Amino acid sequence: MGKHQSVSIRQISRNRAEQVAYYRFLENENVTVGELVQSLSDHCMLQVEAKHILAISDSSEINLQSHVGRLKAEGLGVVGNNTDVGFYIHPTLVLDAESGSNFLRKY
Repeated sequence: MGKHQSVSIRQISRNRAEQVAYYRFLENENVTVGELVQSLSDHCMLQVEAKHILAISDSSEINLQSHVGRLKAEGLGVVGNNTDVGFYIHPTLVLDAESGSNFLRKY
């Protein structure tokens, strides 16, 4: 997944069987968001160990109010106006300070 600049399962899959496998994995009740986050965090820590890094962050508001009838609102909060359903995201790009390379290229 790290080789692609997309999170579309169709684009990162080599064939239909791989797409089905991704969906089965993500829909498995034994796979939790916390475990996925922990796994990615652990991998990131190994990649940057003993390196001087730059962490470039941003914050965005994802407003899902126009989709409220099609979403399960559980796990979502409210955004800036304190009424619309949504969430905040804080993506961070981690770069090697010496070479400027992105650590995602190493996946």
